[in-house]
Amino acid sequence: MAGEHGPARSAPPERLAARLEMQAAAIPALLDGRAEEDLERRSASGGWSAREQLAHLTRYHELFLERLDRMRGEDAPRLGRYRAEDDPRFPPFLELPTVELLRRFGELRRTLITRVAGLTEAELARTGIHPAFGEMPVSLWIEFFLAHEGHHLYVILQRVREGGAAPSDSK
Repeated sequence: MAGEHGPARSAPPERLAARLEMQAAAIPALLDGRAEEDLERRSASGGWSAREQLAHLTRYHELFLERLDRMRGEDAPRLGRYRAEDDPRFPPFLELPTVELLRRFGELRRTLITRVAGLTEAELARTGIHPAFGEMPVSLWIEFFLAHEGHHLYVILQRVREGGAAPSDSK
């Protein structure tokens, strides 16, 4: 922890990669074997459905891999806020069925895990500049990725469970 105890130390790359692997492993449990139509249900206020959340997370993997490449190759690049609604590459993901989103998510996640596991200490210390959070090392960008994803996984759980009993409960 920074402050009176000195600067924060980042987790080693293999530990960050393991966290990426473990967090992604929760998705099948969160989707709970629901039918495609259940995954399309939006919140009462019109918030994204579980499938739309998954589409966002899948596209966000591509974006994050691009950001990692920039931080590894440029000195402190400015990395703007990401808003899916402003991303011309996001709408095609919304058209994909859940099974294809899960396939692409898994493929991109394996790429991300491999890339993170192979980072050196010097690469983890390279930085990118976030418009709200300022200059952050790659290690903190990975923590930010995990926190952002965790929020969306929670919303997936909400959307799936808002519909009532799980399929196994209805027998």
